[in-house]
Amino acid sequence: MVRIAQATVYNIRKDLFAHLQQLPIGFFDKRLHGDIMSRVTNDIENISGTLNSSIVQILSSVVTFVGILAVMLYLSPVLTLITMLVIPIMFFGMRWITKRTQVFFKEQQRTLGQLNGYSEETIAGQQMVKTFSREEPVIEGFRERNEALRGAGFWAQTYSGSFRN
Repeated sequence: MVRIAQATVYNIRKDLFAHLQQLPIGFFDKRLHGDIMSRVTNDIENISGTLNSSIVQILSSVVTFVGILAVMLYLSPVLTLITMLVIPIMFFGMRWITKRTQVFFKEQQRTLGQLNGYSEETIAGQQMVKTFSREEPVIEGFRERNEALRGAGFWAQTYSGSFRN
């Protein structure tokens, strides 16, 4: 499973890099370099982590579910049917939760990209910052972006964490 997950991530990285090479210059002019780098590295890393852990968990859960279902059917088909009626309710409940948490995680990734982009641009232009004595405004800009990321991350993790089993 890990081999499949890593091969998938490898192909995604390769395709994404090839796609970036085909984009017009205007795309790069409108975005911070650090923002692009952050999205490429962080998003791919999130996909990798999800694939590596989720595939094994899903397979394990399916095998466990089938085993439990078989035993339940053997012991009491009527109670098994009643129990299975809860599954659609859980499915729609999880869809509802996912739609709400997705907004928070998108905001978290957006603010992370802004922070990384700001940091990368500032570090690359550190000579200009020092030359024009712009340390305080740069530090304040970093604080603002860092605070926005903290807030977005807090709500994303709080909202999704409150629904874990």
